[in-house]
Amino acid sequence: MNKSIIRTRAIISILICMMIFTAYGCSAKDSKKSTSSNSSTSQNDKAAETKADNKTDTTTDTKANNTTDTKVNAPTAPKVNTTTGTSDAEDLIKVPDKIVYFNKGKQTVIDKKNKKFDKIVKLVRARVTSANDIYKTSMTSREIEKQEKSNNVVEFIYTSKVTMNWKYGKDNKSDCKLVYNSIVFPLDGQYSKMAIFTPTSAGPIGPLKDPKELLNYIKN
Repeated sequence: MNKSIIRTRAIISILICMMIFTAYGCSAKDSKKSTSSNSSTSQNDKAAETKADNKTDTTTDTKANNTTDTKVNAPTAPKVNTTTGTSDAEDLIKVPDKIVYFNKGKQTVIDKKNKKFDKIVKLVRARVTSANDIYKTSMTSREIEKQEKSNNVVEFIYTSKVTMNWKYGKDNKSDCKLVYNSIVFPLDGQYSKMAIFTPTSAGPIGPLKDPKELLNYIKN
């Protein structure tokens, strides 16, 4: 009887131990599963954060690059032209409609059909330099007539009035408005290095280069 009881108790103890081990194993398995799940969630969250950061950085970089590219590749705005006049000989000395040569009062008209016309214009323009200035004293019409009667003079005549601004002086910083319909170029005498614009209140422009080459060409 006693052996039977002992045997029964032993079996019960074994069953209890098995139940305890089984319960412990399930608990450990659930804990491991929970830990694994939490770890997976943490990794997923971390990956999501990294992805978000990368996206933000990429967006920021792209935006910065686009801004930089736009700034670099943007067309340059044209510079404002603050020049109100010109110091160019071709602009100052327009091609006349006709040329009159005075040889001590004797007139010779040279029109555009004359083979000397273009050469005379070229030689006159070649006498203008960047150092030319405007004389303070203007020439009267009587003084001009006197020059034409007593000296060699070339006159450029324009059928339409010419209006322009002439840049002159140091670094061409000064400006003078010229309104004229003829330019007189004495080729000898005390005014031989002047260009006289008529009619205008401004003084002659000069000093021009020596007129010797021009005078020799006209005479020959």
